[in-house]
Amino acid sequence: MLAALVSFSIVIPSPVAFWKIDESRIREGVLYSVVGPNLMVSGFPEPTQLNRDSALKLKNRGDELTMWWEHRQRWPQMPKKDFTVSCNFSVIQPKETQGLVGCVFEPDEGLTGWKVEIKEGRLIFSLANHGSKGTSGIAVATSKTILQPNEPHRIDATYDGSKIELYVDAKLEGSAPAALGEISYNGRSGICLGNWWEGPRSMGFRGSFSSVAIFDQKLSPQEVDASLAIAKITPLVEQPQNTLSATIEPYFQYPTLNEATVMWETNATSTTKVKLGESVATATEVTGDQGQVHTLTLRNLKPETVYYVQAESTNKTGKYTSSWQSFRTASRPGSPVKFAVVGDTQDHPDVNHKIAAGMLAAQPDFALIVGDLVGCGWIKDQWTNDFFGSMRPLLSYVPLLPVLGNHDRNARLYYDHFFAPAPKYYYTYSSGDLQIWVIDTEHDVQPGSEQFVWLEKSLKASKAKWKIVAHHYPPY
Repeated sequence: MLAALVSFSIVIPSPVAFWKIDESRIREGVLYSVVGPNLMVSGFPEPTQLNRDSALKLKNRGDELTMWWEHRQRWPQMPKKDFTVSCNFSVIQPKETQGLVGCVFEPDEGLTGWKVEIKEGRLIFSLANHGSKGTSGIAVATSKTILQPNEPHRIDATYDGSKIELYVDAKLEGSAPAALGEISYNGRSGICLGNWWEGPRSMGFRGSFSSVAIFDQKLSPQEVDASLAIAKITPLVEQPQNTLSATIEPYFQYPTLNEATVMWETNATSTTKVKLGESVATATEVTGDQGQVHTLTLRNLKPETVYYVQAESTNKTGKYTSSWQSFRTASRPGSPVKFAVVGDTQDHPDVNHKIAAGMLAAQPDFALIVGDLVGCGWIKDQWTNDFFGSMRPLLSYVPLLPVLGNHDRNARLYYDHFFAPAPKYYYTYSSGDLQIWVIDTEHDVQPGSEQFVWLEKSLKASKAKWKIVAHHYPPY
Protein backbone atom coordinates (compact mmCIF):
# COMPACT_ATOMS: atom_id res chain seq x y z
CA MET A 1 0.00 0.00 0.00
CA LEU A 2 1.41 3.35 -1.02
CA ALA A 3 1.18 6.23 1.41
CA ALA A 4 -0.33 9.37 -0.03
CA LEU A 5 2.14 12.19 -0.47
CA VAL A 6 0.86 15.48 0.92
CA SER A 7 2.70 18.76 0.31
CA PHE A 8 2.17 21.94 2.30
CA SER A 9 2.94 25.40 1.00
CA ILE A 10 3.57 28.33 3.27
CA VAL A 11 1.88 31.52 2.17
CA ILE A 12 4.06 34.53 2.90
CA PRO A 13 1.91 37.66 3.23
CA SER A 14 2.70 40.70 1.12
CA PRO A 15 2.67 44.29 2.42
CA VAL A 16 -0.11 46.60 1.30
CA ALA A 17 2.45 49.43 1.50
CA PHE A 18 6.26 49.31 1.57
CA TRP A 19 8.67 52.20 1.36
CA LYS A 20 12.43 51.92 0.97
CA ILE A 21 13.37 55.35 2.20
CA ASP A 22 16.27 56.15 -0.05
CA GLU A 23 17.31 59.32 -1.91
CA SER A 24 17.46 57.29 -5.15
CA ARG A 25 13.69 56.73 -4.94
CA ILE A 26 12.87 60.46 -4.84
CA ARG A 27 11.86 62.21 -8.05
CA GLU A 28 10.58 65.80 -8.18
CA GLY A 29 9.59 65.85 -4.52
CA VAL A 30 7.93 62.41 -4.50
CA LEU A 31 9.17 59.28 -2.70
CA TYR A 32 8.18 56.39 -4.97
CA SER A 33 7.01 53.35 -3.05
CA VAL A 34 7.90 49.70 -3.61
CA VAL A 35 4.24 48.85 -2.93
CA GLY A 36 1.31 51.16 -2.22
CA PRO A 37 0.92 54.93 -2.47
CA ASN A 38 3.79 57.30 -3.15
CA LEU A 39 4.60 59.88 -0.50
CA MET A 40 5.18 63.62 -0.81
CA VAL A 41 8.50 64.86 0.57
CA SER A 42 8.48 67.94 2.81
CA GLY A 43 11.61 69.73 3.94
CA PHE A 44 14.98 68.47 2.79
CA PRO A 45 15.79 65.05 4.32
CA GLU A 46 19.45 64.17 3.84
CA PRO A 47 20.87 60.84 2.57
CA THR A 48 22.44 58.72 5.32
CA GLN A 49 23.04 55.09 6.35
CA LEU A 50 21.18 53.01 8.94
CA ASN A 51 22.41 49.50 9.71
CA ARG A 52 24.28 49.59 6.36
CA ASP A 53 21.01 50.36 4.55
CA SER A 54 20.36 53.56 2.65
CA ALA A 55 18.21 55.93 4.68
CA LEU A 56 17.07 59.53 4.97
CA LYS A 57 17.81 61.78 7.93
CA LEU A 58 15.05 64.18 8.96
CA LYS A 59 16.97 66.97 10.69
CA ASN A 60 14.60 69.93 10.82
CA ARG A 61 11.09 70.31 12.13
CA GLY A 62 8.84 69.97 9.08
CA ASP A 63 10.94 67.29 7.37
CA GLU A 64 8.44 64.51 6.70
CA LEU A 65 7.01 62.05 4.16
CA THR A 66 3.26 62.35 3.70
CA MET A 67 0.42 60.92 1.67
CA TRP A 68 -1.18 63.97 0.06
CA TRP A 69 -4.75 64.34 1.35
CA GLU A 70 -6.29 64.21 -2.14
CA HIS A 71 -4.75 60.74 -2.56
CA ARG A 72 -6.14 59.33 0.68
CA GLN A 73 -9.60 58.57 -0.67
CA ARG A 74 -8.03 56.88 -3.71
CA TRP A 75 -6.11 54.34 -1.64
CA PRO A 76 -8.63 51.96 -0.01
CA GLN A 77 -6.02 49.48 1.27
CA MET A 78 -5.57 51.13 4.67
CA PRO A 79 -6.10 48.15 7.03
CA LYS A 80 -9.38 48.24 8.95
CA LYS A 81 -8.80 45.45 11.46
CA ASP A 82 -5.89 43.01 11.23
CA PHE A 83 -2.89 45.25 10.98
CA THR A 84 0.93 45.48 11.27
CA VAL A 85 3.27 48.42 10.79
CA SER A 86 7.03 47.84 10.78
CA CYS A 87 9.66 50.58 10.82
CA ASN A 88 13.48 50.79 10.94
CA PHE A 89 14.72 54.05 12.42
CA SER A 90 17.04 55.94 14.74
CA VAL A 91 16.24 59.11 16.70
CA ILE A 92 18.50 62.09 17.42
CA GLN A 93 16.85 63.35 20.65
CA PRO A 94 14.72 60.54 22.11
CA LYS A 95 13.62 62.61 25.13
CA GLU A 96 11.64 64.96 22.88
CA THR A 97 8.00 64.23 22.07
CA GLN A 98 7.80 63.43 18.37
CA GLY A 99 5.79 61.46 15.84
CA LEU A 100 7.39 58.46 14.14
CA VAL A 101 4.71 57.06 11.85
CA GLY A 102 0.93 57.06 11.75
CA CYS A 103 -2.16 59.04 10.80
CA VAL A 104 -3.14 62.65 11.37
CA PHE A 105 -4.38 63.48 14.85
CA GLU A 106 -7.61 65.50 14.86
CA PRO A 107 -8.14 66.90 18.37
CA ASP A 108 -11.77 67.95 17.81
CA GLU A 109 -12.76 64.38 17.03
CA GLY A 110 -10.45 62.40 19.28
CA LEU A 111 -7.73 60.13 17.96
CA THR A 112 -8.64 58.44 14.70
CA GLY A 113 -6.52 55.78 13.06
CA TRP A 114 -3.22 54.88 14.71
CA LYS A 115 0.18 56.34 15.45
CA VAL A 116 3.57 55.48 16.87
CA GLU A 117 5.25 58.28 18.77
CA ILE A 118 8.21 58.84 21.08
CA LYS A 119 7.84 60.34 24.55
CA GLU A 120 10.56 60.54 27.20
CA GLY A 121 12.64 58.04 25.27
CA ARG A 122 9.91 55.38 25.01
CA LEU A 123 7.85 54.25 22.04
CA ILE A 124 4.08 54.53 22.35
CA PHE A 125 1.62 52.82 19.99
CA SER A 126 -1.95 54.18 20.02
CA LEU A 127 -4.95 52.93 18.05
CA ALA A 128 -8.57 54.10 17.90
CA ASN A 129 -11.45 51.70 17.27
CA HIS A 130 -13.99 54.46 16.82
CA GLY A 131 -14.02 58.22 16.63
CA SER A 132 -15.76 59.18 19.86
CA LYS A 133 -14.34 62.06 21.84
CA GLY A 134 -12.01 61.70 24.80
CA THR A 135 -10.06 58.51 25.42
CA SER A 136 -12.91 56.02 24.93
CA GLY A 137 -12.04 53.44 22.30
CA ILE A 138 -8.30 54.17 22.34
CA ALA A 139 -5.77 51.44 23.15
CA VAL A 140 -2.22 52.39 24.13
CA ALA A 141 0.92 50.22 24.45
CA THR A 142 4.24 51.59 25.75
CA SER A 143 7.70 50.10 25.30
CA LYS A 144 10.09 49.20 28.12
CA THR A 145 13.20 50.06 26.13
CA ILE A 146 14.63 53.55 26.63
CA LEU A 147 15.85 54.72 23.23
CA GLN A 148 19.40 56.04 22.99
CA PRO A 149 20.43 58.87 20.63
CA ASN A 150 21.27 57.72 17.07
CA GLU A 151 20.99 54.00 17.91
CA PRO A 152 19.23 51.94 15.20
CA HIS A 153 15.96 50.29 16.23
CA ARG A 154 13.11 48.34 14.70
CA ILE A 155 9.47 48.55 15.80
CA ASP A 156 6.57 46.29 14.85
CA ALA A 157 3.12 47.36 16.02
CA THR A 158 0.16 45.01 15.53
CA TYR A 159 -3.61 44.75 15.97
CA ASP A 160 -5.79 41.66 15.56
CA GLY A 161 -9.23 42.96 16.49
CA SER A 162 -8.83 42.08 20.16
CA LYS A 163 -5.54 43.60 21.32
CA ILE A 164 -2.59 45.68 20.24
CA GLU A 165 1.06 44.66 20.63
CA LEU A 166 4.30 46.60 20.37
CA TYR A 167 7.60 44.91 19.53
CA VAL A 168 10.95 46.67 19.83
CA ASP A 169 13.89 44.99 18.08
CA ALA A 170 11.74 41.83 17.67
CA LYS A 171 10.90 41.62 21.42
CA LEU A 172 7.35 42.06 22.72
CA GLU A 173 7.44 45.06 25.06
CA GLY A 174 3.86 46.24 25.38
CA SER A 175 0.26 45.19 24.79
CA ALA A 176 -3.26 46.35 25.58
CA PRO A 177 -6.82 45.07 24.97
CA ALA A 178 -8.63 46.66 22.03
CA ALA A 179 -11.78 44.65 21.36
CA LEU A 180 -13.96 47.29 19.78
CA GLY A 181 -13.81 46.23 16.14
CA GLU A 182 -12.50 48.09 13.11
CA ILE A 183 -9.94 50.88 13.25
CA SER A 184 -11.63 54.25 12.95
CA TYR A 185 -10.46 56.62 10.22
CA ASN A 186 -11.89 60.10 9.79
CA GLY A 187 -11.64 60.19 5.99
CA ARG A 188 -8.86 62.78 6.05
CA SER A 189 -6.25 60.75 7.88
CA GLY A 190 -3.36 59.63 5.74
CA ILE A 191 -0.01 57.99 6.32
CA CYS A 192 2.70 60.30 7.57
CA LEU A 193 6.29 59.31 8.27
CA GLY A 194 8.20 61.63 10.56
CA ASN A 195 5.35 63.67 12.06
CA TRP A 196 1.87 63.89 13.43
CA TRP A 197 -0.26 66.89 14.31
CA GLU A 198 -2.18 67.94 17.39
CA GLY A 199 -4.04 70.99 16.16
CA PRO A 200 -1.44 73.64 15.32
CA ARG A 201 1.35 71.78 17.13
CA SER A 202 3.63 69.68 14.98
CA MET A 203 5.25 66.64 16.61
CA GLY A 204 8.04 66.44 14.05
CA PHE A 205 10.50 63.55 14.16
CA ARG A 206 14.23 64.16 14.03
CA GLY A 207 16.16 61.08 13.10
CA SER A 208 16.59 58.55 10.28
CA PHE A 209 14.33 56.08 8.45
CA SER A 210 15.44 53.23 6.20
CA SER A 211 12.13 51.42 5.62
CA VAL A 212 8.46 51.31 6.62
CA ALA A 213 5.96 48.58 5.75
CA ILE A 214 2.23 48.15 6.43
CA PHE A 215 0.34 44.83 6.32
CA ASP A 216 -3.37 43.97 6.53
CA GLN A 217 -2.60 41.03 8.82
CA LYS A 218 -1.20 40.68 12.30
CA LEU A 219 2.37 39.42 11.78
CA SER A 220 5.29 38.56 13.99
CA PRO A 221 8.59 40.37 13.35
CA GLN A 222 9.92 37.14 11.81
CA GLU A 223 6.97 36.98 9.38
CA VAL A 224 7.56 40.62 8.43
CA ASP A 225 11.21 39.80 7.70
CA ALA A 226 10.20 36.85 5.53
CA SER A 227 7.80 38.99 3.51
CA LEU A 228 10.17 41.90 2.93
CA ALA A 229 13.07 39.57 2.07
CA ILE A 230 11.28 38.52 -1.13
CA ALA A 231 9.79 41.93 -1.99
CA LYS A 232 10.82 42.95 -5.48
CA ILE A 233 12.46 46.37 -5.32
CA THR A 234 12.64 47.85 -8.79
CA PRO A 235 15.14 50.71 -9.13
CA LEU A 236 13.83 53.94 -10.55
CA VAL A 237 15.11 54.80 -13.99
CA GLU A 238 15.07 58.28 -15.48
CA GLN A 239 12.57 58.44 -18.32
CA PRO A 240 14.31 59.11 -21.66
CA GLN A 241 13.53 62.41 -23.36
CA ASN A 242 13.48 62.86 -27.10
CA THR A 243 14.81 66.42 -27.03
CA LEU A 244 16.45 68.41 -24.26
CA SER A 245 14.45 71.49 -23.22
CA ALA A 246 13.94 73.81 -20.25
CA THR A 247 11.03 73.16 -17.91
CA ILE A 248 11.98 76.32 -15.95
CA GLU A 249 13.90 79.13 -17.65
CA PRO A 250 16.86 80.70 -15.80
CA TYR A 251 16.16 82.85 -12.72
CA PHE A 252 18.39 84.55 -10.14
CA GLN A 253 18.76 84.01 -6.41
CA TYR A 254 20.37 85.73 -3.42
CA PRO A 255 22.51 88.47 -5.02
CA THR A 256 25.16 89.78 -2.60
CA LEU A 257 27.91 92.34 -3.17
CA ASN A 258 30.17 89.77 -4.83
CA GLU A 259 28.02 86.69 -5.60
CA ALA A 260 24.70 85.57 -7.04
CA THR A 261 23.16 82.24 -7.98
CA VAL A 262 21.48 81.37 -11.27
CA MET A 263 19.11 78.38 -11.48
CA TRP A 264 17.15 76.65 -14.22
CA GLU A 265 15.62 73.22 -14.82
CA THR A 266 15.77 70.92 -17.83
CA ASN A 267 13.59 67.92 -18.63
CA ALA A 268 16.54 65.53 -18.20
CA THR A 269 19.99 65.41 -16.63
CA SER A 270 22.40 67.58 -18.58
CA THR A 271 25.46 69.79 -18.24
CA THR A 272 25.47 73.10 -16.37
CA LYS A 273 27.18 76.09 -18.00
CA VAL A 274 26.60 79.82 -18.35
CA LYS A 275 28.15 82.72 -20.20
CA LEU A 276 28.62 85.63 -17.77
CA GLY A 277 29.79 89.21 -18.28
CA GLU A 278 29.16 92.90 -17.76
CA SER A 279 28.19 92.87 -21.42
CA VAL A 280 27.29 90.16 -23.91
CA ALA A 281 30.46 90.85 -25.87
CA THR A 282 32.77 90.32 -22.85
CA ALA A 283 31.02 87.23 -21.40
CA THR A 284 33.12 84.25 -20.31
CA GLU A 285 32.10 80.68 -19.45
CA VAL A 286 31.37 79.37 -15.95
CA THR A 287 30.59 75.66 -15.45
CA GLY A 288 29.02 73.57 -12.70
CA ASP A 289 27.96 70.01 -11.95
CA GLN A 290 25.51 68.36 -14.30
CA GLY A 291 21.97 67.80 -13.10
CA GLN A 292 18.33 68.40 -13.88
CA VAL A 293 17.75 71.31 -11.50
CA HIS A 294 20.81 73.44 -12.27
CA THR A 295 22.30 75.62 -9.52
CA LEU A 296 25.39 77.66 -10.30
CA THR A 297 26.83 80.26 -7.91
CA LEU A 298 28.58 83.12 -9.72
CA ARG A 299 31.53 84.51 -7.74
CA ASN A 300 34.01 87.41 -7.81
CA LEU A 301 31.38 89.88 -8.95
CA LYS A 302 31.37 93.67 -8.49
CA PRO A 303 28.84 95.42 -6.22
CA GLU A 304 25.99 97.43 -7.76
CA THR A 305 26.76 96.01 -11.20
CA VAL A 306 24.48 94.59 -13.90
CA TYR A 307 25.60 91.20 -15.25
CA TYR A 308 24.36 89.42 -18.36
CA VAL A 309 23.83 85.64 -18.30
CA GLN A 310 23.06 82.99 -20.89
CA ALA A 311 22.48 79.42 -19.66
CA GLU A 312 23.43 76.34 -21.63
CA SER A 313 22.83 72.61 -21.06
CA THR A 314 23.64 69.62 -23.26
CA ASN A 315 23.18 65.86 -23.22
CA LYS A 316 22.99 63.13 -25.84
CA THR A 317 19.48 64.20 -26.92
CA GLY A 318 20.37 67.78 -27.70
CA LYS A 319 21.28 71.24 -26.47
CA TYR A 320 19.34 73.94 -24.62
CA THR A 321 20.43 77.58 -24.78
CA SER A 322 18.53 80.34 -23.01
CA SER A 323 18.06 83.91 -24.12
CA TRP A 324 20.33 86.55 -22.56
CA GLN A 325 19.07 87.65 -19.16
CA SER A 326 20.46 90.00 -16.51
CA PHE A 327 20.53 90.83 -12.80
CA ARG A 328 22.11 93.43 -10.53
CA THR A 329 24.34 92.64 -7.54
CA ALA A 330 23.57 94.09 -4.11
CA SER A 331 24.13 97.71 -3.11
CA ARG A 332 26.94 98.95 -0.89
CA PRO A 333 26.03 100.47 2.50
CA GLY A 334 24.84 104.04 1.93
CA SER A 335 23.54 103.34 -1.59
CA PRO A 336 19.79 103.31 -2.30
CA VAL A 337 17.88 100.04 -2.57
CA LYS A 338 14.61 99.41 -4.41
CA PHE A 339 12.65 96.18 -3.96
CA ALA A 340 9.14 94.87 -4.65
CA VAL A 341 6.93 92.79 -2.33
CA VAL A 342 4.05 90.45 -3.20
CA GLY A 343 2.33 87.55 -1.45
CA ASP A 344 -0.18 84.76 -2.04
CA THR A 345 0.55 84.23 -5.71
CA GLN A 346 -1.13 80.82 -5.44
CA ASP A 347 -3.67 79.51 -7.96
CA HIS A 348 -3.88 82.70 -10.07
CA PRO A 349 -1.21 82.59 -12.79
CA ASP A 350 -3.10 85.08 -14.95
CA VAL A 351 -3.12 87.62 -12.10
CA ASN A 352 0.51 86.80 -11.20
CA HIS A 353 1.60 87.61 -14.73
CA LYS A 354 0.04 91.08 -14.59
CA ILE A 355 1.49 91.81 -11.14
CA ALA A 356 4.92 90.59 -12.21
CA ALA A 357 4.80 92.93 -15.23
CA GLY A 358 3.97 95.86 -12.97
CA MET A 359 6.80 94.95 -10.60
CA LEU A 360 9.26 94.74 -13.49
CA ALA A 361 8.18 98.18 -14.75
CA ALA A 362 9.33 99.64 -11.41
CA GLN A 363 12.81 98.15 -12.02
CA PRO A 364 13.44 96.80 -8.50
CA ASP A 365 16.81 95.41 -7.42
CA PHE A 366 15.07 92.27 -6.13
CA ALA A 367 11.61 90.93 -5.29
CA LEU A 368 10.31 89.44 -2.03
CA ILE A 369 7.42 86.95 -2.06
CA VAL A 370 5.97 86.49 1.44
CA GLY A 371 4.54 82.98 1.20
CA ASP A 372 1.94 80.86 -0.57
CA LEU A 373 3.81 80.93 -3.84
CA VAL A 374 1.63 78.03 -5.04
CA GLY A 375 -1.67 76.44 -4.03
CA CYS A 376 -0.10 73.12 -3.02
CA GLY A 377 3.66 72.84 -2.81
CA TRP A 378 3.60 69.08 -3.45
CA ILE A 379 2.34 69.51 -7.03
CA LYS A 380 5.18 69.91 -9.50
CA ASP A 381 3.07 71.51 -12.22
CA GLN A 382 2.08 74.37 -9.93
CA TRP A 383 5.74 75.34 -9.61
CA THR A 384 6.79 74.94 -13.23
CA ASN A 385 3.69 76.47 -14.83
CA ASP A 386 1.58 78.41 -12.32
CA PHE A 387 4.48 80.10 -10.56
CA PHE A 388 7.68 80.19 -12.60
CA GLY A 389 5.78 80.39 -15.88
CA SER A 390 3.49 83.23 -14.83
CA MET A 391 6.24 85.35 -13.21
CA ARG A 392 8.03 85.95 -16.52
CA PRO A 393 9.59 88.19 -17.62
CA LEU A 394 10.19 89.50 -14.07
CA LEU A 395 12.30 86.48 -13.06
CA SER A 396 14.52 86.93 -16.11
CA TYR A 397 15.86 90.21 -14.70
CA VAL A 398 14.99 90.50 -11.00
CA PRO A 399 16.38 88.15 -8.29
CA LEU A 400 13.77 86.58 -6.02
CA LEU A 401 13.77 86.11 -2.23
CA PRO A 402 11.16 83.47 -1.25
CA VAL A 403 9.29 82.99 2.05
CA LEU A 404 7.46 79.77 2.89
CA GLY A 405 3.68 79.89 3.43
CA ASN A 406 1.28 77.23 4.63
CA HIS A 407 0.19 76.33 1.08
CA ASP A 408 3.79 75.72 0.05
CA ARG A 409 3.68 72.69 2.44
CA ASN A 410 7.38 72.92 3.26
CA ALA A 411 7.62 70.76 0.14
CA ARG A 412 10.88 69.29 -1.12
CA LEU A 413 10.14 71.07 -4.40
CA TYR A 414 10.57 74.42 -2.64
CA TYR A 415 14.00 73.43 -1.36
CA ASP A 416 15.00 72.03 -4.75
CA HIS A 417 14.12 75.22 -6.63
CA PHE A 418 15.36 78.00 -4.35
CA PHE A 419 18.80 78.96 -3.13
CA ALA A 420 19.36 80.60 0.27
CA PRO A 421 21.64 80.03 3.27
CA ALA A 422 20.81 76.87 5.21
CA PRO A 423 18.35 75.81 6.46
CA LYS A 424 16.52 77.85 3.77
CA TYR A 425 13.22 78.18 5.63
CA TYR A 426 14.80 81.00 7.62
CA TYR A 427 17.68 83.22 6.54
CA THR A 428 18.77 86.86 6.38
CA TYR A 429 19.65 89.05 3.40
CA SER A 430 21.34 92.47 3.17
CA SER A 431 21.63 95.15 0.50
CA GLY A 432 22.65 98.76 1.09
CA ASP A 433 21.39 99.93 4.50
CA LEU A 434 18.62 97.31 4.47
CA GLN A 435 18.57 93.90 6.17
CA ILE A 436 15.70 91.45 5.78
CA TRP A 437 15.05 88.44 8.03
CA VAL A 438 12.95 85.67 6.49
CA ILE A 439 11.21 83.32 8.93
CA ASP A 440 8.73 80.49 8.40
CA THR A 441 5.57 80.73 10.50
CA GLU A 442 4.76 77.09 9.69
CA HIS A 443 7.85 76.06 11.68
CA ASP A 444 8.03 76.78 15.40
CA VAL A 445 8.42 80.50 16.22
CA GLN A 446 7.61 80.35 19.93
CA PRO A 447 10.07 81.84 22.49
CA GLY A 448 13.02 79.47 22.84
CA SER A 449 12.53 77.90 19.41
CA GLU A 450 15.39 77.70 16.92
CA GLN A 451 13.99 80.50 14.75
CA PHE A 452 13.20 82.72 17.75
CA VAL A 453 16.69 82.40 19.23
CA TRP A 454 18.34 82.97 15.84
CA LEU A 455 16.19 86.02 15.05
CA GLU A 456 16.74 87.64 18.45
CA LYS A 457 20.51 87.16 18.25
CA SER A 458 20.75 88.34 14.63
CA LEU A 459 18.61 91.45 15.23
CA LYS A 460 20.77 92.47 18.18
CA ALA A 461 23.93 92.06 16.10
CA SER A 462 22.61 93.96 13.07
CA LYS A 463 23.91 97.46 12.28
CA ALA A 464 21.49 97.98 9.39
CA LYS A 465 19.55 101.26 9.30
CA TRP A 466 16.41 99.55 7.97
CA LYS A 467 15.33 96.22 9.47
CA ILE A 468 12.44 94.17 8.06
CA VAL A 469 11.19 90.75 9.19
CA ALA A 470 9.32 88.90 6.44
CA HIS A 471 6.92 86.02 7.10
CA HIS A 472 3.61 84.67 5.86
CA TYR A 473 1.17 84.83 8.79
CA PRO A 474 0.42 88.32 10.17
CA PRO A 475 1.76 88.92 13.69
CA TYR A 476 -1.55 90.35 14.94
